[in-house]
Amino acid sequence: MLLSIGMIVKNEEKHLHNCLTSMLPILKNVKSELIIFDTGSTDATVEIARKFTKNVHQIEWRNDFAWARNHTLEKATGKWFMYVDADEVFTDTADLVAFFNSGEYKKYKCATYKWRNVHADGIFSHNRVSRLFKREKNTRFEGKIHECIMPHLPKKDLLASADHFGYYENTNKSSRNMPLLLEMHKEDPTDVRVIYHIVKELPTDTAHLNEAERFIKLAFDEVGEDQEDIYFHMFSYLLVLNFAGKNDSQGVIDTASKYLSGLKYTHQALLGLLHTKTIAHHRLGEYSKAAKTAEEAMEIYEKLRTGKLDLDISTLFVINENLLVDKPLYLSNILINHILAGNSEAAFSWAEVLGKEPGGNFEICGIAASAPEMAEANPQMTDAQKNTVREISAGLEQKYPLFSLRTCGQ
Repeated sequence: MLLSIGMIVKNEEKHLHNCLTSMLPILKNVKSELIIFDTGSTDATVEIARKFTKNVHQIEWRNDFAWARNHTLEKATGKWFMYVDADEVFTDTADLVAFFNSGEYKKYKCATYKWRNVHADGIFSHNRVSRLFKREKNTRFEGKIHECIMPHLPKKDLLASADHFGYYENTNKSSRNMPLLLEMHKEDPTDVRVIYHIVKELPTDTAHLNEAERFIKLAFDEVGEDQEDIYFHMFSYLLVLNFAGKNDSQGVIDTASKYLSGLKYTHQALLGLLHTKTIAHHRLGEYSKAAKTAEEAMEIYEKLRTGKLDLDISTLFVINENLLVDKPLYLSNILINHILAGNSEAAFSWAEVLGKEPGGNFEICGIAASAPEMAEANPQMTDAQKNTVREISAGLEQKYPLFSLRTCGQ
């Protein structure tokens, strides 16, 4: 047996058929087996599962996801093991099938595939999940919640992809997750992976942001400033977001600047960090610094798009689709801040770049109209600075008449 696919399920009749159907290309084309453990369903979950495999078992639920998933591992006979959630649907399996049938799997110890979280508000977020592992004697799940098998190198990033619907209807799982996470933290206060998930689960009101900051500082006590530790980068980013949540723009800038000053690697989380720092500079009226930071974010965007980042932390960092695909977002940030900073040459240069993007004309139109209003609303700007903003905005309309406010929306 080459591949064992393990699942734990409970009351998943709504999703399970679609999930299992999407895996048929794997089950039919790779020498594989499907193992399903039910933890107490009261709907048609078990009946649906038995239509796809005879290897269906039932166990009690003990508030321990790793314990349940390890049952699937104990039944596995494949050289490799993959675990799947019932609320995910594969949208592309070709690369995964080829990975096994070509023998390429022999070069690796684990593999990831692309995961797109589908949210009820129509927003998508992206990351990679480590779900495939060479099965060895020490291959075990760890963690009562947010359970995982610790990945080992070398790792293969597959082109295979799946949509995840776990947050489409049930957007608040904290009532289930948080008690288990806090119990795990009590058992081992030094486990930064648990601390990371606690911070991610906490609400974003002021009281909980203060609690999140306390946990982040506990994590830094463990990871220090070790740039070889992925969690150092993740907690640095979370601390920046924490200050942003408190509307502390100076805290955002100071924390981000300290992190960036000694940074050796580029990675996905920099998209969010630099975007947040851009907004902080803008809110403080530091428009030249905001423009420069937005240009740095644009560089990271291009590196991500072309696969030239130094460090892959996509298995931890969930990328909001807007940050992943919305190039005009970065260009607009650059343009508006150059205008407000009075940087005429840079503004015209970046306007030309933005105008080549789909919808760029409308973006420039809106920016040229709003920049003078922003300048008027800023009490820190002098009359001379406000006049410069008006001149640059008018110049854009004169050079690009199609971008004039009169033609917006036509």
